[in-house]
Amino acid sequence: LVLNGWARGAVFLDADATWNPGSATRASLHRDLHNDGVSVVVLQHDVLPVERPEWFHPTLPGRFADHLKATVQHADLVICNSAATRDRLTSLARAQAPGWDTPTTVVPLAGSGAPSPDRDRAAGPSTSRSRAPMLLVVGTLEPRKNHALAIDVWERLTPDHPDVELVLVGHRGWHDGELVARVEQLRTTTSGVTWRSDVDDDELDDLYRAATCVLVPSLDEGYGLPVVEALARGAVVLSSDAGALREVGGDAVQRLPPNDVGAWVDAVSRHLDDDEHHQEARRRSAAQPPRTWADVTADVAAALWRLKGSAPAERGDVEE
Repeated sequence: LVLNGWARGAVFLDADATWNPGSATRASLHRDLHNDGVSVVVLQHDVLPVERPEWFHPTLPGRFADHLKATVQHADLVICNSAATRDRLTSLARAQAPGWDTPTTVVPLAGSGAPSPDRDRAAGPSTSRSRAPMLLVVGTLEPRKNHALAIDVWERLTPDHPDVELVLVGHRGWHDGELVARVEQLRTTTSGVTWRSDVDDDELDDLYRAATCVLVPSLDEGYGLPVVEALARGAVVLSSDAGALREVGGDAVQRLPPNDVGAWVDAVSRHLDDDEHHQEARRRSAAQPPRTWADVTADVAAALWRLKGSAPAERGDVEE
């Protein structure tokens, strides 16, 4: 990446997870750009490594804290993926720099894992009960994603619903030894639990559409992409009510405490036993307007234009 010769008034959009190893140190990069008259715009995904360092690899919280400090000191605009992230960022920023008033805006993201454009999806989401009911969890296997609750729910359901399947999709994460051991033990003793770490976009699309319920039981999230992805396919979503998950998906999502196994069992059981209730939930999901990357791009562009005072604020909600 070459950052020489930037004109004053240019905009540097820092949109990736740049606190990861191999990225240029933002403390100096953002400072130098800012001092050269370049507007620094940062996309903030969350602030969890600072708030809950025990959930992450030991080297990440320190790098993330340095990255956040650079954002607080030098960013001209911070684009957050959720109102929850903006609120938490603002609280941390003002603790570091009382009076911090850098403009912020919320631009929700779109889902990943889109199916191939030539796939025939005219029939819409699957509503068939001919196959075994399936609970789907999508996300890295790590404590914060709370797969343990999903497994507990599945185990409590199986006496009354012995055919229900639990499908976990995601790579191994940090501090996952106990969870992986539990999953592997179940895989060797029952056919009801499947763990896939090699699912491509088309397979993920099929799984979302085939799922009876998509479970998102995370202990906290800066956004919640599986919710967006599932709703885009008309799936029924049961989500934790923690962090940004309170706002993602609107009224189409049923939200439950991430530590109340009984509430999740009751909620899933109703979808398994009451088809009218289940189909109504599917209709709410299908009615949710899908968020696209074209929407995201337009909102980000509008925020950048407003920052430079070059276009009317037609989209987004930059706060001065």
